[in-house]
Amino acid sequence: MTQWIRWWGLGVFVALVLLWWLCIDSIISYSIESFGSKAVGAKVEVASSELKLAPLSLSIKGLAITNPDRPMENLWYSDDIQLQLDSSFLLRRQVIVEQANVSGLQFNSPRRSSGALSKSKAKASSSPGLGEQIKTGAKDMLPDPKQVIANEKAAIKAKVDDIEQRIKTLEQQWQQRIDELPNKEDIAAYKQRWKALKKKNWLEKIADTKALQKDINQDIDQLNDLEKQLDKDKAKLKGLIQEAKELPEKEADRLLAKAGYSGGSAQLAQSLFGDQAKQWLNQLTGLFKNVASSKPAEAVKPARGEGQWITFTEQQPHPDFLIKQAKLSGNFKLLGDSIDFTGHAQDITHQAKRWPQPTRFSLQGNSTQGASFNSQGSIDLRNKPTSEMSLNVKQLSINELILSASDSMPIKLNSARLQGDAQMAISADNLAFNGKGLFTQTQFKVANTDSNSQQIIAGLLQDIDSFDLQLGLKGDIEQPELSLKSNLDKALSKAFGQQASKKMDQYKQDLRAQLSAELAPQLQGLTQDADFITAIKEQLANKQNELKVFSKGLL
Repeated sequence: MTQWIRWWGLGVFVALVLLWWLCIDSIISYSIESFGSKAVGAKVEVASSELKLAPLSLSIKGLAITNPDRPMENLWYSDDIQLQLDSSFLLRRQVIVEQANVSGLQFNSPRRSSGALSKSKAKASSSPGLGEQIKTGAKDMLPDPKQVIANEKAAIKAKVDDIEQRIKTLEQQWQQRIDELPNKEDIAAYKQRWKALKKKNWLEKIADTKALQKDINQDIDQLNDLEKQLDKDKAKLKGLIQEAKELPEKEADRLLAKAGYSGGSAQLAQSLFGDQAKQWLNQLTGLFKNVASSKPAEAVKPARGEGQWITFTEQQPHPDFLIKQAKLSGNFKLLGDSIDFTGHAQDITHQAKRWPQPTRFSLQGNSTQGASFNSQGSIDLRNKPTSEMSLNVKQLSINELILSASDSMPIKLNSARLQGDAQMAISADNLAFNGKGLFTQTQFKVANTDSNSQQIIAGLLQDIDSFDLQLGLKGDIEQPELSLKSNLDKALSKAFGQQASKKMDQYKQDLRAQLSAELAPQLQGLTQDADFITAIKEQLANKQNELKVFSKGLL
């Protein structure tokens, strides 16, 4: 019996099993880091992993996923992940997790070292942010009128050209009408008909005279209708000339409004806070945007001489990786407050088309400062990609929040309480985000500055104890357009109206004077072009008199 056992073979088998058992944890960690880094485009790191066979489960400690756009920040970090695996699917190279417990979860946490891969580069903005724009523009918040007009010259000229074209169109229409009216040849023809019918008998003479009189009366009626139309067009022409005369005043108001100095200062508030607002929104929505984006992964061409796994149609298909249920707990920073949260997620997979359910999640949290946080959403990439998320915060404690990072005018919200909600939706590669919040118990900190305009803003913010803020993102998911509204707009506008009204009035006068000088030649030409109406009126009157005189001779 002992001859049937090849002891050296058994020894090799035992050695292989022992080697596998000793190395499997390291192999799993390496596989997660290797495949994860390729998928994310940045470092994915695992502190340790442990595989257990009875029951089949996997423990992953210290999983860190780098944000590819910010290499010094982790998009995801978890202290511990416990996965209960379905062993029947492993032989089919499918990892199906029945239950996952994720603890110590953190979003957007800082890294000690860069997580960028050697060949990857962080995305750089193609244009300066609003904060950079205000660095160069805040020192002189009222630009040179000549420069303003030079920048808007094409738009201003287009408005004058439009008025000029409308006047010319009226003139052309009237010239065509005049050309269609009875001329000298038509009058001569009437006279010739009159001479001819005089030679006819009295019955023919009566009939032909009525026909001639009818034709002449039709021409007279046409002239009367044109006279009424002329009065209407004369009023229209007067309105066009008045519009042209008011153009310098209206353009001055428009240009001031465009610069943020109209009845409200929405653009001024957006210039002050817009750059930082984009950073807040990126941190708040970054993870959701990454996982909900519908851009398909690039197909990897298999190496020459190597096979590839082919997926066949199944009655109950399963993706290669799926987490059916997951319990979540952890902590994250939100606008300076630390939120401890719990939650759950279900149906998590990277192959949405091979699973009948969308990914859903729900999070609830509180802070030691009394804040509450709630968020829920779904990610559906199965057919037409549609994903959505909503969140609500109450009594969020804000500390040392940077509103403006401009070197020329840094503004910080030292402390405040925030209550607000937001909704976010991603359809295909389009993003829509709307959020609104009320800040109370506010305390601002504004650096000293030599600019009068900035001193006005600084003084105003010191007296404000509450304000509302509405933020929006809309458009392409990579470069959405930002909108920002706040009741600070009215306060800023009022402050400028009270403390800088003289400067603004003088500036408007200078701007209007520059516009008048720029537009004077064209406006003078428009007045001359409008003189055609007088000549038209004279021509109509002459034709009316000529026909009426001839018509009376027929009676």
